[in-house]
Amino acid sequence: MTAALFDLAHHALGRPDGPHVKPYRNYFATDAGSAEAQAFAESPFWMRNGKESPGGLAYFHVTDAGIAAVWKWLREKQEAKGLRAYTVRVWWDELELPSERHVVAKSRGAAKYSAFLSVSDTWPELTFRRFCAFRIQVRGR
Repeated sequence: MTAALFDLAHHALGRPDGPHVKPYRNYFATDAGSAEAQAFAESPFWMRNGKESPGGLAYFHVTDAGIAAVWKWLREKQEAKGLRAYTVRVWWDELELPSERHVVAKSRGAAKYSAFLSVSDTWPELTFRRFCAFRIQVRGR
């Protein structure tokens, strides 16, 4: 599979960071007569779902073998950039169970900051300094 087809398969899976994150989707719609549809149909990593839709679209999903190939491709890309997977647990107070974030980063500190960024959009008054005051555990995967 070419790099472009790997990228499309990664997109079809919802762009997860790696096998530690369960894909939330697995489909790709394309014009039934397109070069993409032909490439997908010829690949063992893609399977067509049903017949052509009334709008002229063909729907495909990534096979289990394709998902495994995407994980391998993604891991190689991440390793080439010096990235690795981390799990960041944050205890927001002493009574709660921790929340977990799965991130890909170059270091433990970068993983912590990435976890902060993932929650700062929904909690705009949270500063990184305040975030760091919570109990935080960062583990490499």
